[in-house]
Amino acid sequence: MNRKIYFLIALKYILLTHSFLLGEEDYQKHAMFGNTAKRAEASDPVQTSLPLKLDKGTRIGLVGNTLFDRMHEF
Repeated sequence: MNRKIYFLIALKYILLTHSFLLGEEDYQKHAMFGNTAKRAEASDPVQTSLPLKLDKGTRIGLVGNTLFDRMHEF
């Protein structure tokens, strides 16, 4: 019984780590790497002053870590 379980665990590991044996697609070609990723086009800076005056319908994007995701919790 134990040999059967160990064999199945080993087989599962082999199939999960060597998916090319099953003829599955190689998803490595869809990966994005820092040295090959497309870069955003440069833009001209916008002159601003404080306090910011926002028109109705203005959209603001907050870019950063999970701090902005957690703002709704507090």
